[in-house]
Amino acid sequence: VVDAYKRMKKEIVRIAEENPETTILIVSHSAAIRAFWYYLSGYTDLNMLDSVPFMKNASYCILTYDGELHPHTFGEASHLAEVK
Repeated sequence: VVDAYKRMKKEIVRIAEENPETTILIVSHSAAIRAFWYYLSGYTDLNMLDSVPFMKNASYCILTYDGELHPHTFGEASHLAEVK
């Protein structure tokens, strides 16, 4: 899980640095995003990973980058309320 986090972080930072001042969409699997968000938020004890919920399909997260990654919104799904 830590290795996946490091690989994801490296690529997200690379993409952000190559596209400054740009909104970027990156798509991934919920389990990968969940683990990435967990470590990005500063947690390291894998026993606590279960405290991070799985996201609904088609939900999104928001990060910003200013030389560091900053988590803002995790698993937002309010846009799915009207989907039947």
